[in-house]
Amino acid sequence: MIKKKTLPPLKDLLTTSRDGFYDASFDAYAYARFLCQYLQDKGKLREFYKAFVADKDHSGVASLEKILGQSLDDFQPVFNKWALSLRR
Repeated sequence: MIKKKTLPPLKDLLTTSRDGFYDASFDAYAYARFLCQYLQDKGKLREFYKAFVADKDHSGVASLEKILGQSLDDFQPVFNKWALSLRR
């Protein structure tokens, strides 16, 4: 989906409803898994989780942007490049 430029923005993943997560037109589970793997690889998963639990924004957008130090729009190309670099 990244290569085809059909992967929705991370913000869409984070703001989807519980039902929407399972009914999404993309593999939301895999997308979320790779986001968590990215954060773990960068040593930021624990920090994100703590911020997410403490934040009133239950989407996680604000917490993730704070941890990353950039907007999700600016982070998306970084994430996509990282994901494409993974071994298959």
